[in-house]
Amino acid sequence: ALPIFQRHLSRARASISAVAAMSAGYSGGAAAAAGGVSKTIAVLAGDGIGPEVMTEAVKVAKKVGELYGHSFTFNEYKVGGSAWAAAEAAGETPSHLPAKTVDACAASDAILFGSVGGPVDQQHEPRWKDCEKNALLGLRKRFNLATNLRPSKVYPFLSHLCPLKPSIIGSGVDMLIIRELVGGIYFGEHKREGDKA
Repeated sequence: ALPIFQRHLSRARASISAVAAMSAGYSGGAAAAAGGVSKTIAVLAGDGIGPEVMTEAVKVAKKVGELYGHSFTFNEYKVGGSAWAAAEAAGETPSHLPAKTVDACAASDAILFGSVGGPVDQQHEPRWKDCEKNALLGLRKRFNLATNLRPSKVYPFLSHLCPLKPSIIGSGVDMLIIRELVGGIYFGEHKREGDKA
């Protein structure tokens, strides 16, 4: 297993070097010359892998700001099981989507969302029961979020890192999946009749 890991690591390093070489000498785009924009972003890291992913997402956003002359203010707020636990620890009424978080999101220019939910074997516990439903659907409903945009792109110079066969990805992949989020399956009445839901 170690030789395979080393091969992937050397490929990753080569890819990073290629990206660095491509962006060498970059001094920012038209936005940098025009002064860029200033935005406030509510950061909701949430649970599980959310905080780890969010740390990297904020780094990327900061780099984008640096390259394009934008200024971002990042404010962190609790959501999901972490919000529940924080409220319990403070002696407050627990919630997966605290009013403070919702108000902060409303006052921000954007919301950067991580992940919510807990271990499968603990879904019966109050901290995790209906966590995703309360947090995600609460945000979607409050801010009238109707679609989820999921881009998928494989650059030719990174294609060797893609788990798909070369014959499938060809010279690259550039796709945008648009997922509807407000239909009856999300907000309609949830009921079961016999074996039908």
